[in-house]
Amino acid sequence: DAYKDKYNPKREPTAAQKRRLIEFTKLINQANDETFSDKIGEFLDIDEFLRFAAVNSLISNLDGFFAGGHNYFLYLNPKDNRFNFMPWDLDVTFGGHPFARGDQADWSIAQPYVGKNRLTERVLAVKANNDLFRKHARTLIEGPFSVKEMKVSIDTMEATIKDAIAAL
Repeated sequence: DAYKDKYNPKREPTAAQKRRLIEFTKLINQANDETFSDKIGEFLDIDEFLRFAAVNSLISNLDGFFAGGHNYFLYLNPKDNRFNFMPWDLDVTFGGHPFARGDQADWSIAQPYVGKNRLTERVLAVKANNDLFRKHARTLIEGPFSVKEMKVSIDTMEATIKDAIAAL
């Protein structure tokens, strides 16, 4: 019951799903570093999580899991019994959060969270994970988040909405 309010399930979880969430949170918060490193891949799709962290870092999402701990879904994939994070409500990214100006100024791509984020801190403390996170961020910076690609996206959006803006 203590987890229900925090995680707000969208349907009634099975006993096994409840147990899995409790085991996951205990691993994050109570396991020693060696146990955490050895077992986190059993609970979390690490590569997917690192990609999620890299994108959130690059879009400066201060209204989600990595800052404020909300606007995301935690999904237990029945195929592999691991958790996946899915963002939602990304309306105040790219520096647009009205109440997080100082946090956005201090945002670091290398540390994709504000304040404390025990899961992310522990995942990134594993050198191989940190290296993979940086690789994902670099791939994004050199690809879809490059100046060239971002300009194309911005120009496309501008062309799409310019008539509606002019009509205001």
